[in-house]
Formats: sequence, C-alpha cells, structure tokens
Amino acid sequence: MSPEQWTTYYTQQKADSSEASQDAAARVYGSCLKERNDAAVKDLQAPDRDRILKYKELYVQFRQDAIQVQSLYAGGGTMYTHASARAVVADESLFYTLILINTRPVDIPNLERRMRMFDLIGWIRKRLGENGTITEAERKDLAARGVAWKDILTVNRRAMTNFDKILPLLPRERQAECVAVLEYYWHWLTNFDPKPGE
Repeated sequence: MSPEQWTTYYTQQKADSSEASQDAAARVYGSCLKERNDAAVKDLQAPDRDRILKYKELYVQFRQDAIQVQSLYAGGGTMYTHASARAVVADESLFYTLILINTRPVDIPNLERRMRMFDLIGWIRKRLGENGTITEAERKDLAARGVAWKDILTVNRRAMTNFDKILPLLPRERQAECVAVLEYYWHWLTNFDPKPGE
C-alpha cells in the first residue's frame, strides 16, 4: 500500500481528513517502514550498514534544518509543521532504497550518473550559499516580519557543515547510492522556495 493509499484509508477509518489526521497517518506509516528497515539493515555487511546508518543520522538532520531555514524565511506557517511531521516516510523510504542498493553487486560506473553527482553537489552548494546570503534589504524585510535573520544563518551554517560531513562518506564506486543521497538533500533544499520572488 502506497503512502497516499494508506493516508486515505487511515483518514477514512478515523472519519477525519484534517491535516493533523494526515500527519498521524504518516507517523504510523513511517513507524512501520522503520520497523521493516531496522530488521533489513542487520543483514548488510558491517561497513555498509555503518555507512548508511551514518547517512541517515546526517540526512534526517539536514532535512530538518532545510525545512527550518525555509520556514524562517517565510515567517513560519503550518505547511512546514506538516511537512516535518510527514517527512518520516521519506526518511525511511530513502533508507530502504539504500539498503536495497547495498544488497546488490556494485554497478559499473557510468558517465551519466557521475555527471549527475557532480551537478547535484554543485547545485546543493550554490543553494546553501544563497540561503546563507541575506542582503541588507532582506534583513530589514525579515525584521519587519518579526523574523530573526541571524537564526537563518545559524541553521544554514549547520546544514552546510552537515553537507561537508556526508560528502566524504559517499563511496564513488556506488554511484546509485551517491545519487540517491544527494537527490534527497537537493529535494529538501528546493521543496519550498526559501526566498519567494527569486
């Protein structure tokens, strides 16, 4: 059953299709995925298991920081709260993808995936740089809306440090694994527009 199908089923059973009910549905679905993943990851070779467990620690924190930066730029909003609540499904889905990749023989590297990796690394660094560059006019606008722009810089710096930590862990010989992780980082950086109008 897909996450969407489960959410429909859950909210119908609860006779409640509110955003809060959809958040609850995601938490239940995510906990089921986590239970499956926790069992499956034990079957991996220790180096692979340890590596993707470290990925998970880092990419969950990055996702949280990416949402927070975008929420701060927007001055808050319930859509960010709901995105955070439901993201556990995406977190566990990526983890399962990484488990599956590591149960298969290493793919033969190819130029297309290699270029995709380089593109994603460049795009992510550029977006992190943009998020951490706040002009004087933007600072005044944020202050007028009650947004502490220094908080944005603090969280964004943490996200940049996170990205610097995960890059050396990515095994270049496992291109599919690298691309999956990098695309996840890119997704959460661009899921919402942190600087509306740009």
